[in-house]
Amino acid sequence: MIKKSFLIFIALLSILLGYGCTNVQDEYYEVHIIEGDTDFYYVDVSEGTELLGQNVFENDDTHAIYLYMPEEGVTFDYTQFFSFLGDCFVYRHIETGKYYIAKEDDMAPKVYQFQIDKEAFEGVE
Repeated sequence: MIKKSFLIFIALLSILLGYGCTNVQDEYYEVHIIEGDTDFYYVDVSEGTELLGQNVFENDDTHAIYLYMPEEGVTFDYTQFFSFLGDCFVYRHIETGKYYIAKEDDMAPKVYQFQIDKEAFEGVE
């Protein structure tokens, strides 16, 4: 009887702990927006990724996301170097109001190629 009660107690405790640890975290890139005639959504890869819980977001929409590294004191225009990352689903962080996209495995080669191409572009100038 004591063993059975102890097993039930352990099972209930395990279930309780399992529900308490549901804040699964993933890596996200912050999405920046340059507002204009058409909004320009971009990720600055030099910022890296952030580890955030999945349950702190509300859905926004799918947007065309670009890779772009802004230069301080320089206003963005379309002659600067940027690259298309893809159409990504954007999430809005509930507490901060910042926008994020989930980091996907297929993004790594695009980010790497962007960095190589950006160095080549800067070398031509």
